[in-house]
Parts: sequence; C-alpha cells; structure tokens
Amino acid sequence: MLDEQTAGSSSSARKPGREIKHALTPIAYRPGDAAHVLGVSRSTIYKMMADGDLEARHLGGATLIAHEELLRVLRSAPLTPHTKFAQASIK
Repeated sequence: MLDEQTAGSSSSARKPGREIKHALTPIAYRPGDAAHVLGVSRSTIYKMMADGDLEARHLGGATLIAHEELLRVLRSAPLTPHTKFAQASIK
C-alpha cells in the first residue's frame, strides 16, 4: 500500500530546474495516423484523398496530410442532429 508521501504526484521526484515537456502537435500525419486522429478508417482517408475531399502531399516516399487539412475536413463535416437541435434551442 502507498503511503501519503508517495501517493501524490511524482513532481517531488523531478530534478530541480527541469521543466515538463509538453507534447507537440504534429504538423502532418501519414494516412493511417490521420485516420486515427479523425476516428475514421484508413480506407475512408484514401477515399477522401481520391475524391479530392482531402488534400495530401508527397514528401520523399511519404504521403502526408497537414494538421490544418484535418481541421478543415472536420469543420466542414455536417453537424450531428443533436448539435443542430441544441443550436436551434439557443436562438
């Protein structure tokens, strides 16, 4: 069983003067990672690319999709019925 001193955060174990490094948002994703970020399948990502709905670039041997492009696609997706209902009830 942990005592009260060790049950808290591990900040006391950090060396003085060291900062916590925060995760950086990637500037681009490979199609499989982009699918994970959006919560869709890889085949959906490839279909969107083929249909011209998702812009991708080749860099070296990698296919990359910019983070901003994923945000654009998400923002252009239709709202759910629940969101539409909530927005209508506010007006």
